[in-house]
Amino acid sequence: KTGDLGHVKTLEAVLNFKYSGGPGHVEGYYRNLSLGLHVEVEPSVFFTRVSTLPATSTRQCHLLLDVFNSTEHELTVCARNNSELVLHASECQRMAIQVDKFNFESVPESPGEKGHFANLKQLEEERQEARGLEISSKLDIRWRIPSLKRSGEASVEGLLNQLILEHLQLAPLQWEWLFKWTSST
Repeated sequence: KTGDLGHVKTLEAVLNFKYSGGPGHVEGYYRNLSLGLHVEVEPSVFFTRVSTLPATSTRQCHLLLDVFNSTEHELTVCARNNSELVLHASECQRMAIQVDKFNFESVPESPGEKGHFANLKQLEEERQEARGLEISSKLDIRWRIPSLKRSGEASVEGLLNQLILEHLQLAPLQWEWLFKWTSST
């Protein structure tokens, strides 16, 4: 998937140079040079597929990420509390990260927007983005290219659909057990 347009950012600029020299400089003459610059920036690492698997505890699950190395160099990827994954140039591998499920009730709700159908979709998108940001910050996924002495962060923001978010969410049930002990004497 190298060169996938969804992952490429395009930067464009125009550089303007004004220069002079020699006898023209003495006479007050100069030249203008405008140089157009077009740069496509592709991330070193991106995720091609995201899914989940249940863990042995109901309070945890495994987040499965298919990690793609889009560079021409070997790199390592690691997440918080996980071992390193080594990826060769243009290689894709699956990374499993055991995560504690999230309590998304902390994401604020805007009471004024509930009644508007047009804003309801926007509100849900904002909530989903906030949840993705929270998950990314707790996963702390980092990459490193040892040969170039470069490193960076990878994010799952924008990749987590509603089903994945539901799998990553703590069940909203709260259990309370009450025992009454009586002795017969």
